[in-house]
Amino acid sequence: MRLILITPRGIEPVVAEEVYDLIGRRPSIDRGSVTLEDGALDAAYRLRLGVRAATRLLRGLGEYAGADGEAIYRALRAYPFETLFGLDASFSVEVVGKGEEPPHFLTLRAKDAIV
Repeated sequence: MRLILITPRGIEPVVAEEVYDLIGRRPSIDRGSVTLEDGALDAAYRLRLGVRAATRLLRGLGEYAGADGEAIYRALRAYPFETLFGLDASFSVEVVGKGEEPPHFLTLRAKDAIV
């Protein structure tokens, strides 16, 4: 599973060092995040409890390259979300976009696709 630690910008190397100290693997560093590919569930628990400098720990479900909200909608519509949670569960969605459409609009399209 892909684990993404969200960090304040500028302290990504500190979080990466904490990850290495806790689980002995070097994560990749990006602006505002530190990512560990192929992390196990026990690593996720250790990171959540042990990393002090990250603000959140996310489980990456995938990356979708699309030109617009419709492409994101189609990609998410095909994902088997029923394997993650049932109809009575609550969830949140966060979309990070690098295109021209506002992230808020992309988040709404993502929620539409899931519900």
